[in-house]
Amino acid sequence: MSKLWMGGFFLFFSFATTNLTSGCFEHEKAALLRFKHSLSDPSGRLSSWNGNNCCNWQGVGCNYATRYVIRLELGTDSSDEKLEGNELNSSLAELSHLSYIDFSGNC
Repeated sequence: MSKLWMGGFFLFFSFATTNLTSGCFEHEKAALLRFKHSLSDPSGRLSSWNGNNCCNWQGVGCNYATRYVIRLELGTDSSDEKLEGNELNSSLAELSHLSYIDFSGNC
């Protein structure tokens, strides 16, 4: 029985560790970068949006069990940190698990 328990623990640990360290999916990272490039970001709020793990990017929230992007929290109260864009970029539609978006205070 203890061998079975240890085997199950090892599989769970391997799965959890892999998901936590591997970050978001490549197609979601690409969609977020296309969205970023459609905006004017004079204050550099999205400067953390680089590297492979978009789950670590400022304002991006992921479900760490599934690795999908589920939140974009880009709202601001500061006029110095506003993001600006002419239209909502269609690349956000590729984030199929996105369930919360906050763009408040932006232009």
